[in-house]
Amino acid sequence: MCDEAFDIWADDQRRVGSLHLIRSSSKPATLFQYDSDYLHDPHAYALSPDFPLRSQLYHCQGIPSFLQDQLPDYWERSLQSQQWNSNSGAAPLHGNPSQGACLPSDQYLSHEPTNDWDLLSQGIDIARQGNLRLAVQGNSTFLNTKEIPQQSQLSTLFDAVWSVSKNEATTTQVCQLIQAGGSSLGGSRPKVVVRNGAKILIAKFPQPYDQYDVVAWEKTALDVAAIAGIPVPQSQLLTIDHHHVLLLERFDRVNSQLNGPRIPYLSAHTLLHSPDLSLVDWADLADFMLSFVAHWGEDKEQLFARICFNLLINNTDDHMRNIGFLRYPSGWALAPAFDLNPEFTQAPFDTNLLGTNTGDRSNALLEFARYLGIDKQRTAAIVHRNIEAVRQIDDIAQQYGIPAKQRRVIIDIINERIALLSQIFGEVSP
Repeated sequence: MCDEAFDIWADDQRRVGSLHLIRSSSKPATLFQYDSDYLHDPHAYALSPDFPLRSQLYHCQGIPSFLQDQLPDYWERSLQSQQWNSNSGAAPLHGNPSQGACLPSDQYLSHEPTNDWDLLSQGIDIARQGNLRLAVQGNSTFLNTKEIPQQSQLSTLFDAVWSVSKNEATTTQVCQLIQAGGSSLGGSRPKVVVRNGAKILIAKFPQPYDQYDVVAWEKTALDVAAIAGIPVPQSQLLTIDHHHVLLLERFDRVNSQLNGPRIPYLSAHTLLHSPDLSLVDWADLADFMLSFVAHWGEDKEQLFARICFNLLINNTDDHMRNIGFLRYPSGWALAPAFDLNPEFTQAPFDTNLLGTNTGDRSNALLEFARYLGIDKQRTAAIVHRNIEAVRQIDDIAQQYGIPAKQRRVIIDIINERIALLSQIFGEVSP
């Protein structure tokens, strides 16, 4: 009945359970069962709320929720598809595939990736999101324990990204990006995972068709968020071939150590199980967090602060894949903020706030604070701290070489949002 069997490990410390794959259709079914020793471990925790700590055999269609955050994103799926086409000879890329191949034949996909499991199993172990690792059942070696590139190779990877984005990539360049292991980090933007000494880092790249300096703006937003008291990963802005590249530490690794302990991670999208992100409201996440996080009092204020910050900088890409949770010894807590990107148009926000998805959601923000149970004084303090922080965005953006024309667009949006919030929460002097 079962085509393939795998062991699921929490880092390299504990065998959590076994997963059996049934390839009966284009969307395989899976069976999962916790290991009996794990169930008796006093430090055991449920991999996700829909898989409570029980001895029963769980059945689900497709990939279990606790592995879904490791699935490749749009960028990596396109790379995997190009790799298969090139290796199979179905649709060669530029250049001769036999000359351009950078992987031994036994390291390519054995068949065309037709479902999520094929793509998940190709993820490079060292780069996987969170702490869960996969091994063929009874095998002590984890799947795909390939090395990731050195930071010193970023220039070569940048050239590969540029070529792929322009549909001019060679087979070798596609392979280089696949080996760089950015598959499970989410989003449609190009990214890779690299190492620098004992550190594991994420590198995010620009693309030829960008209308503004997307990467430098993300770095600017991260710096401003930190000033506002919002935890963010350590980051650094580099310049390669006159373009910016953003380096980020991994917050799902202790101190972003390459071979250090891995920290469990689940995205809000995985936790809420919503097939349609447009139907999700921030209130849905708040309701879930109330019984999920270990320190609701702290995390509800952090949640409110992030929604306020997104409103001020016009980060409309605020969907549930862009917020997540880490598990510490005390329990689950909000992960540092990431993918903070000011939007240059008045596009609707991806996630509703009490039914509102426009930039004029200051009244909804006040009502949401009440919904969370944050008192008026504390609410005003959080809003004012965010306003004071975003007023520094022009200076920080200028430090990173962002042109004045781009800065004016964002500053105009921010000033408009400050005016709206000041009507509700009171003036904050410049």
